[in-house]
Amino acid sequence: MADAEPTADRPTDPTGEPTAGQNAARNVARDPAAERDEEDFAQLLIRLKQDYKVSESEIARRIGVSSATVNHWVHRKRGYGRGPQRTSLVTLSEEFPRYSLDKIYASLGRPVPGTVSRDKEAEVLTVYADLTEVQQEFTLIQMRALRESNLNKRT
Repeated sequence: MADAEPTADRPTDPTGEPTAGQNAARNVARDPAAERDEEDFAQLLIRLKQDYKVSESEIARRIGVSSATVNHWVHRKRGYGRGPQRTSLVTLSEEFPRYSLDKIYASLGRPVPGTVSRDKEAEVLTVYADLTEVQQEFTLIQMRALRESNLNKRT
């Protein structure tokens, strides 16, 4: 299909293929009951826009990011390396409760981070404070590596 001529109803990218965002929109529109477990983040956002009848600008306003950022997520231009920040994802699930944090993270192919109670946070800080400076630095390195692994994990 790469050698097919672009048409008004099938815009293309420079390689001649429909863009990822156009494919995602067409696929969601074609089969709204499609297997949701294989839905990526761009498709999830497209479905969210349809379900809640909101624009990308409204999503952006409600989760505290720019409308350009949401547009880039929908068109897979940004956010697929490390992906959106945790705070944006948590706020997205809070503002649009039909989309659970589990579902949002699954669309990114990442594990859902655990919750941190005040007690656990206090315990971590207490234990950390009792470590030597070298041990603290080593602990931070390990924690950053684990975090990086989770951010880059694709299931």
